Amino acid sequence: MARYTVKMQHTEASLRSLSRMQYDVFCKRNRTVRTVLAAICIVAGMYLAPRGWGYYMLVAYGCYLITSTYASADRTARKTVEAINESKLGFPASRYEFEDGKMRVFSLPDNEELSELKYSQVRELSSDLKYFYIFRSEHGGYMIPYSELSDRGEFRSFIERKTGKSFRKRRAPVAVLADMIKKRNDEPYHL
Repeated sequence: MARYTVKMQHTEASLRSLSRMQYDVFCKRNRTVRTVLAAICIVAGMYLAPRGWGYYMLVAYGCYLITSTYASADRTARKTVEAINESKLGFPASRYEFEDGKMRVFSLPDNEELSELKYSQVRELSSDLKYFYIFRSEHGGYMIPYSELSDRGEFRSFIERKTGKSFRKRRAPVAVLADMIKKRNDEPYHL
């Protein structure tokens, strides 16, 4: 028997959110290298700028690396949306049933069971301002809209307990840095 039943109707925006979250969760090394390379380009360009205008290109490239973080994720989402639009079948809709031992996935409107996912098979959990994300692998995941849940905290606890994993929030690098500073400031001083 299902403890929770949730419906999800995908849109262009939801597919973009899913693609970006997949990038955040599974491409951490890429994101780190990109950020470090951007910082090096900006600092080097600013330091060398008095030697000639060409060094401003380093600054511009560093800024591009920072602002285009989700370019590949957005391209993937855009290709998916184009394929859906060409098929003229409409955006997919699903119903998820969360039982004690597994999650079952049904297509809507025909209610055909597509798959089931044992909680032990969940690879990653994540969340943002609108959705919980449950990833089966780096290539596929499920979105649970907060608007479909009567008690988000209870649902979150249920999934975390069943999977043995914690939901990670998508966070801006500035927010991560602010938390690190706050945590450091809250630590007791050691001699």
